Amino acid sequence: MAKFASITLEKVPRSLNGKADALVRLANELSDPSQEEIQILVHRRRALSPCFQQTKEEEEETMFVDIFNLEKQMEEEWGEAVQVMVTDGIDQEDWRQHFLDYFQQGKLPDNRYIREQIRKRALRFVYVNNTLYWRSYEGAWLRCISKTEAQEIMQEVHSGECGAHQAGSRMRVQIKLMGYYWPTMSSDCENFSKQCHMCQIHGDLIHQHPNVLHPTVVSWPFEIWGTDIIGPIDPPASNGHRFILATTDYFSKWAEARSY
Repeated sequence: MAKFASITLEKVPRSLNGKADALVRLANELSDPSQEEIQILVHRRRALSPCFQQTKEEEEETMFVDIFNLEKQMEEEWGEAVQVMVTDGIDQEDWRQHFLDYFQQGKLPDNRYIREQIRKRALRFVYVNNTLYWRSYEGAWLRCISKTEAQEIMQEVHSGECGAHQAGSRMRVQIKLMGYYWPTMSSDCENFSKQCHMCQIHGDLIHQHPNVLHPTVVSWPFEIWGTDIIGPIDPPASNGHRFILATTDYFSKWAEARSY
């Protein structure tokens, strides 16, 4: 610093120095002498950022993406490029296609928020030998199947040759043990077991009332007590009492008695 004629020091606040600090850490941790260039993927997310830091165009582009309704949002984003059919007898678009395009061709949608959601979800998937697999929380790799294949597997597990007409939760466990996965398997198994005709006929009779039970409050006209005096009693009691006062609730038939 002594070689410079004049020096001006400017303090950078901690909140504005995060990117520079992150780049320094990455340079130390990801340095590879054998590679001249290293590609770094930066994920951006909003965490209560002040509104004055965004322009009007950025605010209009900002949106929150529900990963479970990703296909519907992609349909709105791409227009006619994606058509989701919900007509009876026609299977909807294969949910695996978005991930297959990403693994095979690196193809992603133009919307940056949907693109980030696909990248985040793709961390649990792997594409091997033209087959898509999903890593479960137990560490097992499950083969991803379409909706049509899922219906056939649920039919076999629930009412096939070895099927025991089990409930939806047990069906889901059995299918995972067989090595299959699709995103909505929990709700699909529950709905499939509820729609089984044989389960409805031979299932246990549920005696529980379908509606929530509420205690019945006795109305005021029925709150009547009957009073009767018994006596005199001869000989009297040890405490000298010779009469008994008995009262009875007309509604509940509850009786109480006291001597005097």
